[in-house]
Amino acid sequence: PVLERAFRRLIERHAILRTNYLDIDGVAMQRINDTFEFNLEYADISHVAPHLRDSEGDRLWQQALMDPIDLRRDLMIRAKLVRYGDDRHRLIVTQHNIC
Repeated sequence: PVLERAFRRLIERHAILRTNYLDIDGVAMQRINDTFEFNLEYADISHVAPHLRDSEGDRLWQQALMDPIDLRRDLMIRAKLVRYGDDRHRLIVTQHNIC
């Protein structure tokens, strides 16, 4: 979890990553959260046949891009580590364009 700790530090340091956006009586408001929960997602595709791993990794990447971030409650950044094998990984990081 060194990588997960690094992301937590990044989020602690940059308030925009832990800011939510609310509509209160028709007025847009920001709420900067002092506390937050971040979990590095992990997917192991090393069991997938070697000739299919790249396409499976691309599928996971596309899925991460399509997963919406709810401005009212989600962190503005997400990360997933995909394990292709013992010496090959892909880090997928998505961030809302508002920040």
